[in-house]
Amino acid sequence: MIFQRKRVVLKGVRTLGQYLILAVSLIGSCILAKLVYQKKPTSTLIRYILAVGFLVFYSYLMFITSVNLAFCYILVAYIVLIVYVDIKFSVMIGAYGFLLNIALMAKRLMTTGLTDAHHPGCSRQHHEKY
Repeated sequence: MIFQRKRVVLKGVRTLGQYLILAVSLIGSCILAKLVYQKKPTSTLIRYILAVGFLVFYSYLMFITSVNLAFCYILVAYIVLIVYVDIKFSVMIGAYGFLLNIALMAKRLMTTGLTDAHHPGCSRQHHEKY
C-alpha cells in the first residue's frame, strides 16, 4: 500500500502534503484520544475527539478525491456510532455527512456539471433513449 501511495505521489495525482494532512488528521486524533483515555477511560470526550479527527479526514478527502465512491468512508463513522448508542452524536455525524455531500454535489454542479464520467453506468445513448 505504501508503494502504491508513492507511485500516486510520483505521478503527480496527489501531493505528499495531501497525504500528510490525511494522516495527521487520523493519527493525531487517535493519539489525543489515547492520552485522554489513559487519564480517564470513561470520558465521553474520547468519542468527540475521534469524531472530529475523522470528520476532518473525511471532509478533506471528499474535496480532493476524484473517485465517486469516496463518500463510503463515512460508513466507518456510522458503524462506530452503533457502539456508542448516542442519539445526539449519531445525528451530529449523520447531518454533517449529509450536508457535506450536498455541498460537494452543488460544487460539482457549479464547476464541472454532471457528465457521463460522474455516471459510469449510463451512456449518452441511454440518456437520449429515455
